[in-house]
Amino acid sequence: MISQPLTKYLASHGPWSRRQAEALIRAGRVTIDDQIAQLGQTIDNNQTIVKVDSQIVANNNEPLVYFMLNKPVGYTCTNRCFKGERNIFSLINFTGRLFVVGRLDKDSRGLVLLTNDGDLTAKLTHPRFAQPKVYQVTIRPGLSGLALAKLQEFLARGCRLYDDQAIATAEIGRQLASDRLEIILRQGQKRQIRLLMKAAGYEVVDLKRDSLAGLKLGQLPQGAYRPLTANEIDRLRRLAQDKRA
Repeated sequence: MISQPLTKYLASHGPWSRRQAEALIRAGRVTIDDQIAQLGQTIDNNQTIVKVDSQIVANNNEPLVYFMLNKPVGYTCTNRCFKGERNIFSLINFTGRLFVVGRLDKDSRGLVLLTNDGDLTAKLTHPRFAQPKVYQVTIRPGLSGLALAKLQEFLARGCRLYDDQAIATAEIGRQLASDRLEIILRQGQKRQIRLLMKAAGYEVVDLKRDSLAGLKLGQLPQGAYRPLTANEIDRLRRLAQDKRA
């Protein structure tokens, strides 16, 4: 019999830190074999059925998997299925539960990571994990030299996109064409680039993520995915090990 504390189990099998797991238990949202869970409980991994909000948290010991996907436009990054919508999990040949690291909105494309490693997911998606994300962004209208300088200044200064979140900022890495920029983010607010550009007076025509936490999309075809290499997985774990979620 393999036993462990319930909070540790939730943190290792879902996108929660141990502190977040404790909050879920206190709120009565966690059940063990259909009984309301209590703080301090220890569970048997192989025999116990744990649920959060009535949804089973996987209790098997399947091997951890890590995938890079080149997300196409038109796909959502949600586990929920809505009529008439396509989500990225339909592109992955994997029957178990996967979590998304680096969500992209439906109209954006490029690199996302998927894994069943809940502990790593929680650390990589925590606000303190400020590793850069790099995008190629096509905008309308195009930029002249003076307009580029003004946009750089605006993005560095940033603005508040949501009342309950910090000032959102961005950095222009380089200008790729008159209407195409490399933009770097170290935050993860919803539709951050699109909303910042709109506030600056520009429309985002195309948005593609090329890099996330040092991993690069490279030549991976659109809609395709591949397993991460052992070196890539080690890199993510090293980056995350000091990020306490």
